[in-house]
Amino acid sequence: MKEALYPVNSDGLLEVIAPSDAALAFEDIASEDAATKRSPAIYAIPAAAFATAACGGGGSTSSAPAPAPPPVAVIPKPATDAEAARFILKASLSVTEAEITDIKSVGYAAWLDKQLDMPIAETGLAWMSARNYDKVTVEEYFYSSLPADFMVWNQLMTSPDAVRKRVAFALSEFLVVSGSGIGFNWRSSAMGYYWDQLNSNAFGKFSEITGRHHA
Repeated sequence: MKEALYPVNSDGLLEVIAPSDAALAFEDIASEDAATKRSPAIYAIPAAAFATAACGGGGSTSSAPAPAPPPVAVIPKPATDAEAARFILKASLSVTEAEITDIKSVGYAAWLDKQLDMPIAETGLAWMSARNYDKVTVEEYFYSSLPADFMVWNQLMTSPDAVRKRVAFALSEFLVVSGSGIGFNWRSSAMGYYWDQLNSNAFGKFSEITGRHHA
């Protein structure tokens, strides 16, 4: 049996040529088409019908794939007490068990954010005043620079705003001052004021520190 052919005519239609052994079935149609001189075995079928059939007909019944779940944020945290203490001691000069517990719970970034947002726990001048180092007594602390030394090291070891204190200590290595050789009284109070300026501007601009220092 000869295979059917599907040529496309000038009207954009597919013409189906029936096999030769089906000619008898089209005798009636042949007599009707004789006037137009068209083959009785030729039928005009819109090309769009074949295009639709080739594409699988109507709309697809397959459902769209489910969206991928959003990524889960991983918060870096120390896994052990030793890792926690090592990180804290890089950011400050002392560490407590409470700080180790805190940083293991909230992670490195959150712990640092809390430290950067923490205000000054106690000024150097307030620390010395609470211990009568700014008063005239028989100990004559008003003439000594030792109270300032006591104050700085106490704050570096025990103050909760440990990162601020570490930065202030680093700044003191750039802007070096000394209470020795100063020819006036209340040297510790002067050192306390200097220390407080470093703490107040620890997270600020360097120009602000130098401006206050020379004021």
